[in-house]
Amino acid sequence: METLTALSLATSVLQTIDFSSKILSKAGQLRKSCTGVLPENTELEKVVMHLRNLIQELQERNSLPTSTSQTQNHGGAHALISLVNMCIQTAKELLDVLEMLKVRGAKTRWKSFRQAVKSVWTKEKIGDMVNRLELIRGGVEFGVIMGLRDELVTLSSQQITRFDSLDRSSKAVVQAILNGQSASTAASNTQLQALDDMNKGLHYLVVNEHQRTRDVILEEIRQHAAQMFHRQHSSTPTINLGDRAKTDILMILKFHGIEDRNGIIPDAYKKTFEWIWESENPKKRVWDTFWQWLTTGQGIYWVSGNQGSGKSTLMKYIYYDDRISQGLSCWSGPDTQLVTAGFFFWNSGSALQKSLLGLLRSILYKTLRTQPQLIDEVFLAHEQEDIFRRWVNRKSDAETILTLKDVKPAFARLLQVPSLRLCLFIDALDEYEGDHNEVAELFTGIIASPSVKACLSSRPFGVFEQAFSKCPRLRLQDLTYDDITVYVREKLQGGNDILNASLLVTSDFDEIIEEITEKASGVFPWVSLVVRSLLEGIKNGDRMADLRMRLKETPHDLYQLYWHTLHEIRPAFYFEQAAKMLKIAYAAKEMCTELSVDLLLAAEHYAHGKPLVNIFGYHTTEQRNHALTARLYSRCRGLLEVRGDHVVFLHRSVTEFLDRPSVAKTLEETISGQFSPYASLLAGYVSQMKYQDVQGSSSIMLSLARKGEEELGLPHASLMTEFDKIANNSTS
Repeated sequence: METLTALSLATSVLQTIDFSSKILSKAGQLRKSCTGVLPENTELEKVVMHLRNLIQELQERNSLPTSTSQTQNHGGAHALISLVNMCIQTAKELLDVLEMLKVRGAKTRWKSFRQAVKSVWTKEKIGDMVNRLELIRGGVEFGVIMGLRDELVTLSSQQITRFDSLDRSSKAVVQAILNGQSASTAASNTQLQALDDMNKGLHYLVVNEHQRTRDVILEEIRQHAAQMFHRQHSSTPTINLGDRAKTDILMILKFHGIEDRNGIIPDAYKKTFEWIWESENPKKRVWDTFWQWLTTGQGIYWVSGNQGSGKSTLMKYIYYDDRISQGLSCWSGPDTQLVTAGFFFWNSGSALQKSLLGLLRSILYKTLRTQPQLIDEVFLAHEQEDIFRRWVNRKSDAETILTLKDVKPAFARLLQVPSLRLCLFIDALDEYEGDHNEVAELFTGIIASPSVKACLSSRPFGVFEQAFSKCPRLRLQDLTYDDITVYVREKLQGGNDILNASLLVTSDFDEIIEEITEKASGVFPWVSLVVRSLLEGIKNGDRMADLRMRLKETPHDLYQLYWHTLHEIRPAFYFEQAAKMLKIAYAAKEMCTELSVDLLLAAEHYAHGKPLVNIFGYHTTEQRNHALTARLYSRCRGLLEVRGDHVVFLHRSVTEFLDRPSVAKTLEETISGQFSPYASLLAGYVSQMKYQDVQGSSSIMLSLARKGEEELGLPHASLMTEFDKIANNSTS
């Protein structure tokens, strides 16, 4: 029999002794009791059965020797086996006595028990039994200590590298036994403490390694970019700094995403907004004719409109229409250079897409790109040289070196060029991230020049009402009744496939189209979601009465409609997927990063802690766009949609809706398991870098990693390791 087997058996013996001592103690109390009643009487039978099973287990162990002669070669095991045999004998005697305590025949439990105690358990016998059990306890404990000592010596010779940890654990067990604890309890406590120490050490190691990896990656990227830039310029002979600066000033003015906002604004629906080109104002409309201002007017034309009235769509429609050049040529006159420049503020975009610096850089770039001969007049020679010198010496991770001090004087000179006629189209002043008074004062100041005028759009905030109240204007929500009618009619009546899916005819829609247009109050996002719901009903075989019921149940308030849309998402796992995609899109807006179709596909596909999967290799870009369009349509029900290669919210008001704490809480509670939109976006970026060779911004990725770690409380070690590998491969 091995020593450890004997030790294990001894532990079981200790448990037997503990139970036996309890029985003897309670028997003594019963013998001396005045009332003869003990609360533990009902537990006697359970204790007896436990002892019986324990004795059987000891007897049935395969490794238990039948006699001490079989343990001669096992040293200390011989003494332990003798004690075990003594314990087995004592236990058998105890079971025999307890068997006599059972009630038999018609006797009561109290009478039978009292009779058994009187006839069997005398004072001398009780004392003798207690002494025997105490001797066994002392012998077993001493045997356990000696056995542990022998086992430690053996193990230390076999596995010297593990000696320290085992020695500490064993000493703790021995000390606990000496202090009166059971061996099993002491061993469990020691192992739990060891596991806890190991877990703390591992957590410390992971966190520190994660931080070190992030720092190393960022430093390597910076050094590599600096080395590449140095090679490019050090291989060039000495140049004339002024000539080089003239060439590069346009490149420095341009910034990433300068045209992004225009690209994701929905195009005007066919046959809508045509009224803007009318040279005469119909009597039924109260507005200042845009065409008249375009051809002969001065100063500012203000397009005001409520939330969702279509201001950005109208501004995009105007800016890219050929009739703009025709009308402005009447204003500019001969012998002048006519330039149109547009800028679309975007509060979900980058810092330059919603700032004064971005606005002025965009106007300067678009003007000087078409009129490069004005560069020296707008940027003085020493300014160009200074800008170019800073550009050459910039840090590798610097997004820009230009400041308002660089562009404001240049913009002022641009406005003073006598041969220039400049017409600006600036959308969404209310999405400017700074003080709205600042941007309003800028435009009221620049239109003092007769060679500049501007068409501006914004919500009717008080600051803009005060600044532009005397300018020609229109209120868009008052003018789009016919446009909404055209849109709804085309959507509901325009296709035979729609009518063929129902028993309806075109004339059936006249009344409901009018009702939709009346309820819309000029808010296009509301119309879009309502039409979507009606089309879904038609495909489901709804009759006209059903469609009217759908319209009746649709909330009139836009935010309430968004709530209604969320609650209609079925089945439940669709709602969870929608919540994840909405949170990912909102996180992308918060991080001022563009959300492409591929980025959202990869981000949504990521599962925390799981390896990345290549979702790009088997499908074309067109197929991926089509798949995501269908997925968003069924899950997000129009709140999130694909436009071109980007994924955008239906309208800015959706992001304002998601800002509400009650909405954020609902989305959080819908999502099960570990999820962070920042970690998902990080995984999407890493996937694109790994499988599509798309370069990601290291600063954005590190920010995503940090925010994801803060949200989940766990480091994204696998993602950062993957990023590290890709970065190292790209720099090797």
